[in-house]
Amino acid sequence: MSRSIFHTDRKWVAGICYVGFLLLTLMLASFVFFLVMNLWVDKDARFIRIYGGVVWIYGWSYLYHRWVRRCTTWLA
Repeated sequence: MSRSIFHTDRKWVAGICYVGFLLLTLMLASFVFFLVMNLWVDKDARFIRIYGGVVWIYGWSYLYHRWVRRCTTWLA
């Protein structure tokens, strides 16, 4: 029996946690990105908004995946 959702041997719990935490991470990253874009970046800078959004979301997804590999057993 596992003591933490971060180190579980049940695949369905690991899958739900992985997807759930990924969605929460991306929602928070998107909120911060659009807050910064609306407050400090010019409305006509379309390339910066699109390219920045792609890089920002990819970066957070990559960091999340590294954290999952290092600190949990969800993908084991």
